[in-house]
Amino acid sequence: MDSRDIISWNTIISCYGFSDYPHEALLLFEEMKAEGFQANRVTFVALLTACSHAGKLKEGFQFFEAMRKQYGIIPDVSHYACLVDCMGRIGELHGAYEFIKNMPIEPDDCVWSALLSSCRIHGDLDLAEVAASHLIQLKPQHSGYWVLLSNIYADASRWDDVAKVRAAMKEASVKKFPGYSWIEISQSEVHQFLTADKSHKNSGDIYLALEGLTLQLQDEGYVPRLDLKFSWKGSFDCLKS
Repeated sequence: MDSRDIISWNTIISCYGFSDYPHEALLLFEEMKAEGFQANRVTFVALLTACSHAGKLKEGFQFFEAMRKQYGIIPDVSHYACLVDCMGRIGELHGAYEFIKNMPIEPDDCVWSALLSSCRIHGDLDLAEVAASHLIQLKPQHSGYWVLLSNIYADASRWDDVAKVRAAMKEASVKKFPGYSWIEISQSEVHQFLTADKSHKNSGDIYLALEGLTLQLQDEGYVPRLDLKFSWKGSFDCLKS
């Protein structure tokens, strides 16, 4: 680029952080500073996300402190959510919960969903129920939080609780909407897909190609994680904002 600004720097740092290249993201931050650019709140969301993906909790807290002391930026809820996610990823679930309880601002759904997703990964059912109760109170019509709690119960073989969650969803008129994927071909055709969708005119060829790819993956030693049926996309979207 002939000229760069803070937006272009924040964008590339964010991209590296979210794409599992955290070390490169941190190096880009140093390069940005060397060129005389001043970090803003978005820069620190990107840096904290990179630390979370790398499991660098110590560095994450250092950036968090630097925001206030060196840059005069008051952390907002997005920065707190990043640190909760960072602690949760490395299994510091109860530390993350204490951090949330001591936040000087009200935690939102991004903060609680980061904790809930980590509870799913590390199998902490008690804390998952706490996080889920806050999420359902904040956004009772968000089906993803209900489904995630149901999946956590299913992982623990607590089928009565699974049934209770499903019944509560029905009583609250919460509907789980399907997730679609799109692909654009030659900038002229857009194709839409659902999971296990066979309505496409080329579905036979598509599934044949997928079967071949699956066999190649298995030959390389790939083993699917069947225990993770629900992603933490909600938390991811919150952090991106």
